[in-house]
Amino acid sequence: TNGMFIIEAEEMHQGGYIRWGQPYRLKHLTTNSYVAVGLTPTWEINESDANLSKSLTLVESREQSGLFYFDMVFQTLSSKNLDNELVHVQKDSYFRLRYLHQGRDQQQKEYWLTTVEVSNDAVQGKADSEFQTENELIFVPTFIARKREGDIFKIAKANQSEMMVTCFLINSQRTLRRSLKFLDSNFFEKEDDQPFSQKYKSFQSVVNKVESCLNEMNEFCQNKLHSHLSTEIGYGEINLSFQNVLREQFFLEILVDLLTSCFKKCSELYEIQKIERLEQKDLEDEVQSKQNMNYLFKRQLSYSPPMDRNKKH
Repeated sequence: TNGMFIIEAEEMHQGGYIRWGQPYRLKHLTTNSYVAVGLTPTWEINESDANLSKSLTLVESREQSGLFYFDMVFQTLSSKNLDNELVHVQKDSYFRLRYLHQGRDQQQKEYWLTTVEVSNDAVQGKADSEFQTENELIFVPTFIARKREGDIFKIAKANQSEMMVTCFLINSQRTLRRSLKFLDSNFFEKEDDQPFSQKYKSFQSVVNKVESCLNEMNEFCQNKLHSHLSTEIGYGEINLSFQNVLREQFFLEILVDLLTSCFKKCSELYEIQKIERLEQKDLEDEVQSKQNMNYLFKRQLSYSPPMDRNKKH
């Protein structure tokens, strides 16, 4: 899900098919940020390209984002629908991605997308030795000022189901993240101009949203959420691909933050566990009592007094 982008026209309200050689912006679906071309990368690359390369970054402002051009690779076009493929980018088209950089001298310079193999330490800083191997190599997208024959990429269009699942996860993540400040144990103790009644109303609303969100996430993980059922596995089974998505969207970290915000000590969790057990016992006793009452009522209905033989008819 972190590799999904929305292709927007230079004028965002302009729709239609994607056309070869026209400027477009790339919007990151997960973060709602735009792709921009930054400064020279800090990692080492080929010496001939070191001073002619630029790294990619994400920016919130649409005006600061870059304009990119999809250039066709003529050799990869099919002859069945050639007229349309010469004009529009298809869902599985091969392309080269070009970026025009305007320098201080107002001259435009072309840069082309490529991938550079660098160490993970160089990109993300110090690696976590517990999860990453030392000197692990990864591929990083970079723009260079030299067009190379091998720098060809392929569009992979997401289907409607993938889009719906991704949007559901993004909305759930935002709901949980926004709730953290309300669920903090010091929320009501903070001094501000907001009256207590308004604070409590906001708190209740957030708690209801979090409860609903967690219930939906639980059903989603067990393939029980009717709006996002997977046909690859049976109803009620754990979907491993969903688990990978939850991990890459940092849902486990968010849930840990929720727990630590609500409960500062483990003893508080134990107290809640005791209360839940008592409530469960009371519920079971209530159900048992109703069953006993129903049994007695049925016995009374089925009971017929013995007939008096001496009674005259």
